[in-house]
Amino acid sequence: MEFPQLMFLPARPGFLEVDSLLRLDELQSVFTANLEPTQLALGDEVANVLRGQFQFLVSGAGPSFYTELREQLLND
Repeated sequence: MEFPQLMFLPARPGFLEVDSLLRLDELQSVFTANLEPTQLALGDEVANVLRGQFQFLVSGAGPSFYTELREQLLND
């Protein structure tokens, strides 16, 4: 959480075979007709962290669940 442009994605069998990073500073828009729907989704808590992380990265805005969690982790 020290680097707001990166989100850690742990390995999960059948989804991610190795630990990975999501680079928020490299996002691209994609025409939705080119996407294949899946039954995968982020949990509400993780989605809130990701939204707050992206908002913090783009505008430095807070407080959010991400900024509160980030401060707690950096101060421990």
